[in-house]
Amino acid sequence: IWPRTTGARIDHGPMPIGCGRTAPPHWESPRPPSWWGLAFTLGADASLLGSLIFGAIFLVTIAPGPAPTEILPAGIATTLVAVAAMALAAALAELGVRSARVGTRSPQGPLAGAALCQLVALVALAVLITDLPAPTRHSYAAAALVLVAYAGLHAAIGLIFSAWAWSRCLAGYVSAARTLDLRLCAMWQVYTAVAGAGVLFVLHAVSAGLRS
Repeated sequence: IWPRTTGARIDHGPMPIGCGRTAPPHWESPRPPSWWGLAFTLGADASLLGSLIFGAIFLVTIAPGPAPTEILPAGIATTLVAVAAMALAAALAELGVRSARVGTRSPQGPLAGAALCQLVALVALAVLITDLPAPTRHSYAAAALVLVAYAGLHAAIGLIFSAWAWSRCLAGYVSAARTLDLRLCAMWQVYTAVAGAGVLFVLHAVSAGLRS
């Protein structure tokens, strides 16, 4: 909600701030407070993910009863679709940033593509979730559900990020100097791709270990 009140439709460049010094407005700055805010948020987010993954692996070894081996029974193909879609969304978001900075092509196409890719990832992750064992069957099954849902939540937020950045382009708030909205979008998409691939890899690896 807050970014809706910020930004500009024209480039201001460095502005006087007193004592003979100048500084750009934050939407033209390379590392404004909102950029650092998202960076630290993702750092905390990664800590949460690490805790969830450790908890899932710990529950396999410590929880009573045999852990289910049919985690992600939808198979490798659905997993690869989800991972590829999230990775392509990240690449398209980065392409959107470069397009805006160069100014030779509109970033709206790549951003729309990123949103579509995250929608595909959401569908694939939903298929994986519906095929998971019941979370009441074993604590590892519950942890697996949380991990896949974590990836799905981030893909959904990535879709919102892409739509938001696309709308800012359409409204004239993006230029070669004003790429903050696009850079925040790309930062989230890259984290989502890495985290989502990590989650699915761990679940497949643990399931393979349980079956062996």
